[in-house]
Amino acid sequence: MAVIISRRSSYCPNFATAPINTGRCDHAEQGHRGQGGRGSEHVSGADQADASQWHIVATRAHVLPSLLGKGEQAFLGIQIRPQARDTANDFVHKALALPETLALYNVSGNEDYLVHVAVSDSTALQALIIDKFLALPQVAHCRTQLIFGDPWVAPLQHSPE
Repeated sequence: MAVIISRRSSYCPNFATAPINTGRCDHAEQGHRGQGGRGSEHVSGADQADASQWHIVATRAHVLPSLLGKGEQAFLGIQIRPQARDTANDFVHKALALPETLALYNVSGNEDYLVHVAVSDSTALQALIIDKFLALPQVAHCRTQLIFGDPWVAPLQHSPE
């Protein structure tokens, strides 16, 4: 199970979330009391001041969308117009409200957002793009990349400096 942490942001307070794995293992549950885990239980001095800004906001299990009848996954590269904070915030809220949206990233480059979606098949993907995303007035362009197979997901691990 992943632990979701969030760092508050003035732009979008609930947007910056990531799974994290400290490398710790609760060996007491496994009968190996006192052996410790791979990672450190302590926050480094440089990170201590910064650590007060991080908050655990949720825990979640990673479920393969294909097991829920959503075998077709894609990344949608979305350009929004006009380039304004209100436009961006409105798009984020509407995209995250769609049940097909698995993740949403604000990115640099040709697209403003990268949306990870899962649907039942290519017909459902086409309907999602045309009827839901391109129907939003702030969406100027949508580029689609199909994902072949289930994603490989690695937890974020603390690396000592």
